[in-house]
Amino acid sequence: MGNSRAFTLVELLVVILIIGVLAAVAVSQYRKAVAKSRVMQLVVRADAIYKASQVYYLANEFYPSDLRKLDLGVEEAGATYGKTTISTGEHVGIIYNGDAAGIRCALVGSAAVTTSSIFCTDYDYAIIIYPATGKRYCRNRSKTKLAGEVCRSMAIGEGEEQPGGYMDYPLN
Repeated sequence: MGNSRAFTLVELLVVILIIGVLAAVAVSQYRKAVAKSRVMQLVVRADAIYKASQVYYLANEFYPSDLRKLDLGVEEAGATYGKTTISTGEHVGIIYNGDAAGIRCALVGSAAVTTSSIFCTDYDYAIIIYPATGKRYCRNRSKTKLAGEVCRSMAIGEGEEQPGGYMDYPLN
């Protein structure tokens, strides 16, 4: 029996343990990568609205109060305008379908004052841009550990706690 060419039970268990550890790490990194891509979809959509609102401001000397006044190519993006409840109440917003399903964007606040913001959100995250200052934030809406890690990894500074226990992380 000393010349056996088979693996022992201990050797097989060690190999299974190593594969299990590698799989756990891979699944965790995969979930984080998927979450980051969701946030980047929000950033892209919010930036498009921000740039269109800047063009509108240059032409009219005030920010728009309605997304329908902006040239955003909403229908081409597989989206529709409609009533959506975001943050402070019901607004006319853009509701994305298809590959960006679940994303809603709206202008929140008065267009005449600097407190108005562009708010793009899904269920876990929000990207908030203040057109008058250009400041951008990633908000951890679901208050989960993963959502906090994703926003924190994209931030250029410390998070600021907001009413309701949300954390806003500044983006560049």
